[in-house]
Amino acid sequence: VMNQSFHNSYIAMGALGFHFSESFGLHAEGGYAYNDNKDECDLLGKDFNINPLINEIQTFYGAHLSYTPIYGKYQLGTGDVLYFDWFFTAGGGLAANRVRQGGCGGEKIEPGTEVWATNPQFNVGTGQRYFLGKNTALIWNARLLVFQPAEKGKSLFGDGIQNVILSLGIGYFL
Repeated sequence: VMNQSFHNSYIAMGALGFHFSESFGLHAEGGYAYNDNKDECDLLGKDFNINPLINEIQTFYGAHLSYTPIYGKYQLGTGDVLYFDWFFTAGGGLAANRVRQGGCGGEKIEPGTEVWATNPQFNVGTGQRYFLGKNTALIWNARLLVFQPAEKGKSLFGDGIQNVILSLGIGYFL
């Protein structure tokens, strides 16, 4: 996750998709996040006693529709041809997240007392697939993931948490 001020989130993701045609596909996906304070956050909490609310994501899952309007190929200097797709995605699902009170100040939480909320999420994005062979592709994807804060009384559309996610991966096509 690229745009968080006080903590880092690293997300391991998996997806399974079915393409109805060359242009449209439906994908189910899920992810689990590891969250860690940035060094700047720890310094703010210790030296200046600044403790902002940090809303961190733990898991998300859902589905998205993909549209692939651009197909291309590029001839490399060796004479080989590199095929690629450019796609766009939109979808939604659920995200488990929580608000860390005193997020930069070394918050103490008793084991088993963390409160996670499961709230709606939606996402839009774009990316490319570079085919390394007939069935394998290197895939990058940039997405805006918006989810409802874990705080009571907050809404998805008025108060939604917006995370920009850059992902890299390998795809296998049957």
